[in-house]
Amino acid sequence: MSYILSPISPSPVEFPDESKWKERQDRQLRLWGVHGQARIDSAQVCLLNATAVGCEVLKNIVLPGFGSFSVVDAQKVTPRDLGRNFYLRKSDLERNRAEAVSEIIAELNPEVKGQFLAEDPLVVIEKSPEFFDQFNYIIASQMPMHHVEKLAKYCHEKNKILVAVRSYGMIGYLRIFTKSHTIVEAKLDTQIDDLRITKPWLDFLKFCDLQELDAMDNNALAHTAYPILLVKALQQWKSSHNNQLPQSRADKEEFQNTIKGLSKSWTMLTNFEEALDKAHFCYSEPQIPDSVSAVFNDELCTNLTKESDDFWVMAASVKKFVENEGQGLLPLQGRVPDMQSDTERYVKMQSLFRKKARADMEIVKKYMKEFLTQVGRPEDSIPEMDLKEFCKNAYYLRAIHFRSLEQELKSPNKEEIQSHMQWNEDSTMPFYVCFRAIDRFLEKKGYYPGQEDENVEADTVELRKIVDELLVEFGVSESCHDMDKYVGEMVRYGGCELHNISSLMGGVAGQELIKLCTRQRIPVNNTWVFSGIKSISIAFEA
Repeated sequence: MSYILSPISPSPVEFPDESKWKERQDRQLRLWGVHGQARIDSAQVCLLNATAVGCEVLKNIVLPGFGSFSVVDAQKVTPRDLGRNFYLRKSDLERNRAEAVSEIIAELNPEVKGQFLAEDPLVVIEKSPEFFDQFNYIIASQMPMHHVEKLAKYCHEKNKILVAVRSYGMIGYLRIFTKSHTIVEAKLDTQIDDLRITKPWLDFLKFCDLQELDAMDNNALAHTAYPILLVKALQQWKSSHNNQLPQSRADKEEFQNTIKGLSKSWTMLTNFEEALDKAHFCYSEPQIPDSVSAVFNDELCTNLTKESDDFWVMAASVKKFVENEGQGLLPLQGRVPDMQSDTERYVKMQSLFRKKARADMEIVKKYMKEFLTQVGRPEDSIPEMDLKEFCKNAYYLRAIHFRSLEQELKSPNKEEIQSHMQWNEDSTMPFYVCFRAIDRFLEKKGYYPGQEDENVEADTVELRKIVDELLVEFGVSESCHDMDKYVGEMVRYGGCELHNISSLMGGVAGQELIKLCTRQRIPVNNTWVFSGIKSISIAFEA
């Protein structure tokens, strides 16, 4: 059975003038670059259920310009919806919920195309899972695990990204489903500076040798960049220490004195203070981060096929560079951080780094073309701009392999659950257990615990019984948490959705989708549970 999406005609709205619109786009380009924005522009998103939390997620990805969105929902707008969903109006009562929210959300960004389908998501999943082939990202809103199980399996097989998000009283739940996810720009809090102090290439070494410190006046010496000072100090050190790097504490103190000895008045010179602060660059050879080594050793990197993602083809090419011309080193970043220096020498050094980075990339490009030919793809099928970004960010590469929902349900991560339940009093893991119990309760009874006032007491007993069964399955014999309180809290909510929690969860899920789409920054690996009671959360691999 095939389903056809209906386009929407948003209400007339006074969009910002072109200059202001371009200004907003410019701010976004500064955040994730042209390549990141290009991925966002081409993204196609499907929201299942136009709930408050679902609409909040959609709002947070429509604003930055995700290419198109579609909403699937068969429900009519009710008075209860008006009380918790900001994207519905009184005039929308009895209208199809998907159509109503699509019109409002489309007004947020004139460049995003909106569509809707007035069908039950569960029916679409059951009868026509191929409907989701047209989307890159699917958002399952307020759907228990047994409702998304088939879709999660389909997305896992197709390597599509499914994000399940729930707002349940004061508690929020987020789960990312996909087979694997690769990251080119991790954008860590601590930036890695690749200055090759211990292994300078020939042109940089010649440039450093031309800097005669003894012949400089104080002004020229004070504006000699610290990489030059470190290279020269290390040359002096190695000449009297069997060509070895400083290792022991005494060695490091002696090496710092060597740096100071390059200037007669080092305490007055900012660049020498920078050199002392960066002396750790001289204590060890440049290392490939463990996360990058894991990428190189990944089966997807070592066994390329015609269907391999561009990421893995480029990773294999960089790996071959490291094993050959790189002599164990990654391609040079080509970036020189800010430092105390005169303009002329800083620009010259910057030019040397960029030239070397370009030369390294050309070698990687040669290997990439060889791999593409081997797997039967055109040599130019990966843009040079993508390869340039890849080489520039080689130190930040990541690959995350997600556990499937089937694995979570049949082989839960008992060790992770046990550690949080037994030793971490501030963990939100008990709410995860409660979500699992609520889903079983719903599947058995057909309604949420506490949804009907007359059933509260019986529902509490039944839900606690299911929680105890789950704790046995998870191997939790003792707990530092009073589970009666958690069960009572979840029954008290009765499946209700509070807008403040929905708004927060929409913001978090929106940011995770942007990370996944741009392949920038590291997304949550698997599950994130938030408690609005104490404003605490945990992320864990379920």
